[in-house]
Amino acid sequence: MKENNKKQITKNETLSKINKKFLELKKINKLALMPFIMAGDPNIETTAEILLKLQEKGADIIELGIPYSDPLADGPIIQYSASKANQEIFHNSLY
Repeated sequence: MKENNKKQITKNETLSKINKKFLELKKINKLALMPFIMAGDPNIETTAEILLKLQEKGADIIELGIPYSDPLADGPIIQYSASKANQEIFHNSLY
């Protein structure tokens, strides 16, 4: 007999904001708008403006990528964006 491994959420458990958003959208039969942007591409100021505009325009969840030096597991677009962000951060650093 196959055992049901789905976790049941009890009234006393707290949900993350992400889980709450998905449950809210499921109740009204909607999909989530979840854009991805890379922090620092093209610069930090523009990243902040984009985040605020995405929120204003109705993004349910925003995935903010953190640039790192070796994004091999990511696709070419994210690799390029991370490279640009790293160059911007290095160029404007105090080191």
